[in-house]
Amino acid sequence: MQARIGWLLAVVGVVVSQGLASAADDTLDVKGAWQAITVEHGTDKQEGEKIEKITLTFDKDRVVSEGNEGEDAKLTLTYKIDQKEGLKKIDFEVIEGKLKGKKIPGIVRKDGDKLQLCVVISDGDDAAERPTDFAARVDRPWILITLKPKK
Repeated sequence: MQARIGWLLAVVGVVVSQGLASAADDTLDVKGAWQAITVEHGTDKQEGEKIEKITLTFDKDRVVSEGNEGEDAKLTLTYKIDQKEGLKKIDFEVIEGKLKGKKIPGIVRKDGDKLQLCVVISDGDDAAERPTDFAARVDRPWILITLKPKK
């Protein structure tokens, strides 16, 4: 009986220690090329051919955003993810393109093989409130973008 209890405690100890190790390494890595699946703003949801050319390609600290509108829609941004526990905050700043200098606050998460961004897109107000959840709300200038790895 004591041998079984000892074995059970050993197994529980291994499981708990592995769980704590993976929980401690909660770093979000977004590097790579991502293709839009859906883009939502308020009650408007776009998917399929309308957005299939929208891609975000992340490297260490920059992202290139390309869209359906050709070269005019191409932006280069810097980004930084706040890796603290809980909701991951992401901050973008456009460094090349028609919105140069614009700051875009948001939140980011991975859900399986999908990447979700909820960002503030507002006219001229860089101090707009950061999204607090992953939703396209009618009462906020938030855009929810769901992406998949680009093939």
